[in-house]
This record gives sequence, structure tokens and C-alpha cells, in this order.
Amino acid sequence: MTGTAPDDEYFYPTGRESCAIYALVQHRAMQPDVLADFLGTGRNHVYEMVAKLRDSGMVHPLTKVSSGPKWIVPTRKAVAQVFGHRMPDWAPSRLWSARGRAIAQVRIALGATGYYDWESERELRYTNGFRGTFPYDGRLTLGGALVAVKVDGGSDAAPSKLAETLARTIRAAADPGDGLLYVCAGTTEPATVRTTVDALTRHGIIDTSATRVAAVDFDDLTDPAIPVLTPWGVA
Repeated sequence: MTGTAPDDEYFYPTGRESCAIYALVQHRAMQPDVLADFLGTGRNHVYEMVAKLRDSGMVHPLTKVSSGPKWIVPTRKAVAQVFGHRMPDWAPSRLWSARGRAIAQVRIALGATGYYDWESERELRYTNGFRGTFPYDGRLTLGGALVAVKVDGGSDAAPSKLAETLARTIRAAADPGDGLLYVCAGTTEPATVRTTVDALTRHGIIDTSATRVAAVDFDDLTDPAIPVLTPWGVA
């Protein structure tokens, strides 16, 4: 039986393993099929790699959360190797899992799979010393613009709640940043988001003159056959 490397033993990954570890830590956890899409490889290769990472103490045993594939969760050792400091162990919940999967899929759909292509919510919270839920899920450069990405997987939010969420997220995206890509992965329609943003702008609650806002459908964005037009180009 193969033992697990101790926490204080540095793990020297290959290039692909390094990409996988960094993505896992950024996203907190990923499922094997999504990680395979992220790396552009097959699932069998991912399972082989995960076994090696497990033996090296970089990931926990595959974690079952709900129906669907199990989750690959990085250990404190992996987090420390990426961020340079330790964080408490973290495990995905049923409530988080659907949204966590959707965020990773959106990142892949936007082509942000390089080391420096995406700043995750986890990194942004740490960098900004932010307490509580960060206003958006990641940030990347699209068409030369610094764009925040928010994935909304909720269901039938009251108009006042949607307006509150949008105002808070748009203000956060503007400091610093040039825009917000709002991805509708739940029951809220992109048209409803656009109408709400227009109303917030008319009433002077937000200023979209410098911070552009685009709302897109999750299924359209993640379908390679559907070109999705945004103010920053085709996604």
C-alpha cells in the first residue's frame, strides 16, 4: 500500500499537475470531468493523476457530495504550496456544489485556463482581506478589459433582491475593473438582469458609463456551437 507524503514534504509536480493543483486550489474543489475539460485531457488520465496527487498528500480521497461525479478536494498542503500559507481544511457542500461546478465551467468556456488568466474569488478575498461572501466569482481580461464574472444559480429572486445583488456586484466590479459579465445559470433570465440594470442606472443607483454590464445565459455560454456576443468580443 502506498503511503501519503507528510505535509512538510514539498511536492514537485509536472507542468500538467501544477496546472491541476493551482486550479483545484483556486476553485476549492473540482469534479474529474470538469478538470479533464480544464486540462484538455481524458478522464482516465485525470484519475491517474489524482491517484498520484493523493499519494503525495496534495488531494483528499475523492469526496461524494450528492448525485453526480465525486469531487477532488485539495489538502491544506496543496493550499499552502500555492498560496504560501496554510488555510483550514475545506469540504464542498450540497448547496455549494452546483454553483462551484458552474463557475469552473464558465471559466473553461471563456478560455481562461492559463495560470494567470483567471483570478478566483478565493484569491480575491485573500488579496483584499475581504470578510464574508465576495461579490463576484472571478476576474479575467476580455478584449483588453478587466471583467468580473458573476454566476447566478439562484431561483426566482425577488426583484428587490436581484437589484441589491446587481448594485453590490457592479460597484465591486468597478473597483478596479471595466465590466461585469453576469451569467444566468438559474431561473433568472438575462433579459431580467438587463432590465434591472437599466432601472438602477436611470435612478442613479449605479453608474454604467465606465463599467459595462453584460448578461448571458449559462447554457449558451458553455455551448461551443453558440457564439455569445459581449461588449468585449465573442465568448
